[in-house]
Amino acid sequence: MEIYDFKAPDPGTRGLAMRVFGPNAQLVLAFLACLSDLSQEDFAKVANAWRQTDDRDRAEARARLHRAASDRERQQILAAASVARREALETANRRQWHDWSFWAAASDAAAAIAARDRIFRDCQTLISPMSVVMPWLPPAAGDARSGKDIAASYLPSAHALGQGA
Repeated sequence: MEIYDFKAPDPGTRGLAMRVFGPNAQLVLAFLACLSDLSQEDFAKVANAWRQTDDRDRAEARARLHRAASDRERQQILAAASVARREALETANRRQWHDWSFWAAASDAAAAIAARDRIFRDCQTLISPMSVVMPWLPPAAGDARSGKDIAASYLPSAHALGQGA
């Protein structure tokens, strides 16, 4: 996975990510990048937290998220969820973890991250299982930082990694 320097001027490839994942693309990318860093212990924590979330609350949150979105936003939300599910599945398989609730939690969280500015309470419901191992998700209610600022403060820049721009 390529590491982006979020503090540098917008490279052309980030425009593509914005079209695919929407205005919170940088936060979605930060989330996706972090999935591969998780351990089996992290998977277990996320899976347990996901199972403890009420199924009805989770379903209602997803339904409200989709109702609040336009057709284009819905496609961006679904794209984020789909890519996260695939990345979570691949990461879990590399670590011999086969509990589907981890993949579901990653998908829910990515959908909520992509739509985080629309329905904060529902985003909390969908993100909370992943926030057990990624405490930087989501920003607290009233946090005025943008997804770009959150991603930039979490991910190292390419310059910091010695890769240059």
